[in-house]
Amino acid sequence: MPTRRYSKFIPPSLSMSELVCQKLDNDATDLLIDKWLERPHCPDAYYDWFQRVRERRHAANANICKEQILLWSKGVFVPENIFTRTVDTGRLIPLDRTWVTHVYHHQSMSRLNMMPVIFSMLPELMLLRGMHDRGCDEIYVIVTDLKRQEMDQVTDYFKYVCRNSANGPCKPSVEEKINHDHMTLTHMLDRNRRTPCFPQIDLTLRAILFEKRPPFVVLFSHQTMSYSQILFANSLFVPSKEVYFDFPSGCPNPGCTDNCCELIRFPKKGLETAAVLCDKRKIDEELMNAAGAFSIDQLMELAGLACAQTLATVYNQEKYPRVLVCCGPGNQGGDGLVAARHLGMFGYKPTIWMPKPGSKDIYQRLKKQCDNMHIQTIVPSTDVQPLRDALARSDVILDAIFGFSFQPPVRAPFDAALPLLTESGVAHREGSRAFKGRHFLGGRFVPKVMEEKFQLNLPEYPGFSQIVELPPAEGSQKL
Repeated sequence: MPTRRYSKFIPPSLSMSELVCQKLDNDATDLLIDKWLERPHCPDAYYDWFQRVRERRHAANANICKEQILLWSKGVFVPENIFTRTVDTGRLIPLDRTWVTHVYHHQSMSRLNMMPVIFSMLPELMLLRGMHDRGCDEIYVIVTDLKRQEMDQVTDYFKYVCRNSANGPCKPSVEEKINHDHMTLTHMLDRNRRTPCFPQIDLTLRAILFEKRPPFVVLFSHQTMSYSQILFANSLFVPSKEVYFDFPSGCPNPGCTDNCCELIRFPKKGLETAAVLCDKRKIDEELMNAAGAFSIDQLMELAGLACAQTLATVYNQEKYPRVLVCCGPGNQGGDGLVAARHLGMFGYKPTIWMPKPGSKDIYQRLKKQCDNMHIQTIVPSTDVQPLRDALARSDVILDAIFGFSFQPPVRAPFDAALPLLTESGVAHREGSRAFKGRHFLGGRFVPKVMEEKFQLNLPEYPGFSQIVELPPAEGSQKL
């Protein structure tokens, strides 16, 4: 495999980073928590805040499965007596779970112990860790010496880059802006003698997001008058403002509400102030609220049609007629059922594999529409042999199993089947991680006002097509 080189537009490898990684294990985290609890509780801004939460009793909302709540019902002030509902599984879990911290820093700090770095933002990390049932056993921190304005500019840069270039090639105007902003930040930090340099911050952060897929990454700054920034990978992971609206800023003064004193920018106002790198869920919500006025049926129909048109564009129906459509139980699987129906109308011979059919009414109706077209469906089973047989007689596979809101690990019945789908000759593992073939964008329905609001960087669609092929990226391969 050729050596990957640094690019502002292609996800880098973490092995390319020149930053030193100091690993703080679970025992180190346990030690820090014990030390934090030894502090005198009066006066203490954090202890006072937990007391207020206790008095507010968010237990009244406990019947809402997906709502974030924080409960301290009885006992002394220790993590095992405080419970939080996780955003990924909806379970109530105590805050006493530890984690492993990977702290990336400049080589000039190699002799320094990074435990004080974590201790300075320990309550925030404890709460963020507690919000996640999965995917947060490891937390990633990049140590910088950015001043306040520099941190603001770097945050804006990463938000723009992740929203406009994470899914493939971007418009020339967007590419020009990214190049300009990257050069501006690089020169500014070099001129101010910041370490690490901006290219190393950029490389390390994007590599962590690409390879490790954490819910969030912390950009820490040890500048006295600056702050540390939490970069959230998805709006789903942002703390709720209903719970954390009066969370302390980090200032030793219990009554301080001045953001200039904050040690770490914890999003007390939820999505309004959070630094979110991916707005997909927020866009979906706006499309289906009163402003967008779309229904889930419409969005599934448009998404499935775009998938079917893309497959028909790349894989000729006469040469590749047999399509295996793999569907999950959620909205992504619904898109797959729509695509299977349209492929049948286009003259293909689709077969549907869905080992765990969705239970919602819309899913049942989409499945009935496929049945009405006599599209074959593999009988749901825990046995992977029917899938193995279907793979052997298929020309193309359409993956509609997991959507962007999927949270690992992969569970049954998909855990046994996915290795078959990622074997060499079906979809090579590296190709699954970093696809280098042709990229298409579907969804010719987003209103102009929403495109401008979210800076969606949408290209022009040709003619009457629902899809547009994006320019080839550096290192792309022809299918």
